[in-house]
Amino acid sequence: MIDAKRDYRSLLGVAPDDVWVFPPEKLPGNPLAPPPGLSPRRWEVLVADCFCSCFGLLGATQSFLLRVIDALFTSRGIHAGSGDYPTLNDLIDGLRKPPFRLAPVEHDYRARALARAEGMRVALPALARQREGLPIAQIPARPRVVVLELDGLSEMLFAFLSQVALLALYHHQMVAGGAAPFVWP
Repeated sequence: MIDAKRDYRSLLGVAPDDVWVFPPEKLPGNPLAPPPGLSPRRWEVLVADCFCSCFGLLGATQSFLLRVIDALFTSRGIHAGSGDYPTLNDLIDGLRKPPFRLAPVEHDYRARALARAEGMRVALPALARQREGLPIAQIPARPRVVVLELDGLSEMLFAFLSQVALLALYHHQMVAGGAAPFVWP
């Protein structure tokens, strides 16, 4: 559940064992780490697309960002099976000093993506250090409410974090066997 105004915190008093609440400063998970079972190559494309659409960046910047993320994944052996995912801090370092030669126009793409990523780190420093992905597989099978409190964040950061969480949940469910069939009431 995405909570923009801390409306759902009160559920802790009703069913404390069935509700997990994560305030902004304790959000779990590294947005660069894919959900269990999803291809890292597919995830890097989804994250670059999500980042650029939420932060108002155009397609050329998205292509540049994807190259940086892919270079980080490759250097860490992610495509070969390593689970050593880069953090947002690593992404910022990769944007500052891309592991490839920049074309003149790419300096603008780099500056725009870097400004957005650094803003995210200022707003959520603990999230920028996270190595593990969202703990989707740790959510027990019984009904459980997970609340991501995103109040106090910029509109763009709110959009990015909520979309990454929803993408991770969706793709985890698809990899795990798909959605349950819809049944009319």
